[in-house]
Amino acid sequence: MSNQQETPYSIKYPFMVFMSQLFFAMMTMIQMQYQNAFMTDLARLPFLWIGTIASICNLVSTIFVFIQPFILQVVDFRIGKYRGWMIYFPIIYGALLVVAYFNKSTPLATAVVFTICNCIACVLLNFVDTAQALFSFKIAGTNDRIKNSVSINKGRGAYANSILFGFIGNPMIALGTALFGYENYLAAMFIIVGILTCIFYWIYAFSCAKFEPARTKEQFKLDKEEAKKNPAKAVTIKDMLKAIAQNPPLLWMVIGEFFRYTGQFGFTMMMFYYFKCTLDWVAGVAIYSTIRGLGNVVGTYMVPVLCKIFPDRKKVYLLGCLSWMVFPTILFLTPLHQSFIPFAVGIFITSFFGGGPNTLYAAMFSDCGTYAQWKTGKDMSGLIVGTYLIPNILSNFLRGVYIPAGLSMLKYNPDEGYLLISKGIAFMTLELPAIWYAIAFVIILLGFPKKEKFDKWYQEIQERKAAAVVAD
Repeated sequence: MSNQQETPYSIKYPFMVFMSQLFFAMMTMIQMQYQNAFMTDLARLPFLWIGTIASICNLVSTIFVFIQPFILQVVDFRIGKYRGWMIYFPIIYGALLVVAYFNKSTPLATAVVFTICNCIACVLLNFVDTAQALFSFKIAGTNDRIKNSVSINKGRGAYANSILFGFIGNPMIALGTALFGYENYLAAMFIIVGILTCIFYWIYAFSCAKFEPARTKEQFKLDKEEAKKNPAKAVTIKDMLKAIAQNPPLLWMVIGEFFRYTGQFGFTMMMFYYFKCTLDWVAGVAIYSTIRGLGNVVGTYMVPVLCKIFPDRKKVYLLGCLSWMVFPTILFLTPLHQSFIPFAVGIFITSFFGGGPNTLYAAMFSDCGTYAQWKTGKDMSGLIVGTYLIPNILSNFLRGVYIPAGLSMLKYNPDEGYLLISKGIAFMTLELPAIWYAIAFVIILLGFPKKEKFDKWYQEIQERKAAAVVAD
């Protein structure tokens, strides 16, 4: 049976996914891109403080990314289990960033407030982002085409924000400087982008209220009491741990994404060294970034076409991994990697055909939720989809080790002789990420189930529900 159940899902909803993700991703990009600039140039904090603040924020974010799935599964709001996160928390997230990036009277006050606000904001952004995905998949139901659309538009918004920021970034900086002064222009940017983020999140959440209706105080209280009276239907910590540990599709997905993220961000982190040591043109990094961004955005429009050709999301995901295995390898094994234009064209093609993993991974984690419900008999979507940030966080550690180790083995010296190691730098930039993608390819190919199995599991879930209704 095809997993294509009908759902009253309008074309406007994927568009709202795109728009809310567009400005939300822009806000997180500004946060990451300008964080050090704020602390060094605006707040004038000592370097020791800066390193300490960054370590604290990373530690808090890492801890909560493992706790987050359990919180999303358990916490409920009267206005809607996932809509609550979308309605209440974008404004809190934005307000925290505005407060964090406003200069205070003393460096110590700035450092303390910045650390507290930034830590909380880093945690909230993960909750808001994941809740949006959960709500979107809840609306999409079991229709594969619409689940693909949700995941693809989420990826499009994340990619398109950098291109849009290229046009509106400088005007926003000028406006912020005029309104609040140069020392507070970043806070002004968060006000502007934060308002836009909240507007589109709220439009999305309220226009889709029928899919997750708000409850009265009395009904909300009755629902909680009903859950207590029926412990068999309640989701316990033991159930959640079991749903993760005994979920092969999820475990394979987490491992595969771990290696894919290692390749994706390892490639990005090596770009400065590649342009310096192999191309001998550091200024070209900015041009390359624009070209790759365009390739990523255009590539997201290739994914729906591929999904029609290959209805199984797994095949489109694997094709994207294959793109990142083949084209960088061709560049590395030929003299093409020594010239900017062939390199830029090659990476544009790679990004164009390699968009599947970046846009469909969220839908594939949602599929793992179907398996969990089939296995346990309980809806674990909040828990399962909430795990999709874990591979990204874990890959930080591998990237943080192998890149410095590789540069050390190459005896990289920023002041002398770097052209002598250009081939080694090219290997770390092109071929090593291709190897990481190859590992991810094999893991997903052999471990992640085919579409037919997910369809079968979903059909059995529906049959159980129908039998339970008859029994009642």
